[in-house]
Amino acid sequence: MLAEEAYSDLSPEQQKFLRSEPQQYFYTKGNKFNFLTAPTHTQVKVVSIVRKIKFSQLIKALNVVAHALDVFTQYLSDESSEKYSDRNSFFDSPNFTGTLLTLPSPIGDIVILGSDDNVYNGSAALIIDLGGNDQYPGTSTKKEWPNGRVSILIDISGDDSYGGQNAKIVQGAGILSIGILADLAGKDNYSGSALSQGCGIYGIGMLLDSRGDDIYQLGLMGQGFGVFGIGVLADGDGNDQYIISSMGQGVGSTMGFGGLIDTRGNDVYRADSNPERSELELDSWNHAQGVGISVRSPNWHRQFSLYGGVGFLSDGAGNDSYYCAGGNCM
Repeated sequence: MLAEEAYSDLSPEQQKFLRSEPQQYFYTKGNKFNFLTAPTHTQVKVVSIVRKIKFSQLIKALNVVAHALDVFTQYLSDESSEKYSDRNSFFDSPNFTGTLLTLPSPIGDIVILGSDDNVYNGSAALIIDLGGNDQYPGTSTKKEWPNGRVSILIDISGDDSYGGQNAKIVQGAGILSIGILADLAGKDNYSGSALSQGCGIYGIGMLLDSRGDDIYQLGLMGQGFGVFGIGVLADGDGNDQYIISSMGQGVGSTMGFGGLIDTRGNDVYRADSNPERSELELDSWNHAQGVGISVRSPNWHRQFSLYGGVGFLSDGAGNDSYYCAGGNCM
């Protein structure tokens, strides 16, 4: 696979080092926040390893996955298609309930859930839910999966609930992998602790929500966050709320790209420094809502620093509200 090839030059020890603590570029000592002016030994080691990742292969893999996802979702939503009546009879049937299919494959399980209200806490390469007000308290991407794994969750409709206050590496997280969550309709609630909701670290993570009045809540590192990778949160239509404590809502760091894209609706963007959302310690600044950040040596004047990345927030239309409690925002 293209995604697996992207990591083929990393030794098992290097893979373990990167995967063990994905947040270590900023949190070099456990949960303590050492940001901007801090010893850079860990960061230099990370960069030396990450340079071996073949990002061109990772982008090629994303193009293949994104094209397939685009064709499939258009097929589901195109009521003018000659095949719509057949599609509608299958995907919208109220008689299909529970877990309809669990199919093992070399890349992981393929799971299809029915149109009733499901609670799914498993892990799979591909999950398709046909409808209902569903709950996903866990993750669709296992932390111990091999590097280069592609994980996709597609929920067709319903008012769904994703994660919880302690959820981590969920909802479109790509850690040495590609992780995509696509929710096509409904008033959805997304919540988590860290590294979630469109977060790419050494990989690509995307959360795509087509329509509905949605609520996104996270501690830090997400809602469009990328370091040594790509993280994107894209929301199509609805009056949405984006709430984060720090480091998100369109943030890119070293060799990274992070973006939050909202097409339309009366939306709220809030970075409020709430320490209860994550076990990771917060900085006095929020670093949110379109930011490029990095790290530098303690005696930073004319000393070694690492360059940042590209972060952006794009809102297409609507009467919106932006709030940031600390600094380095907007």
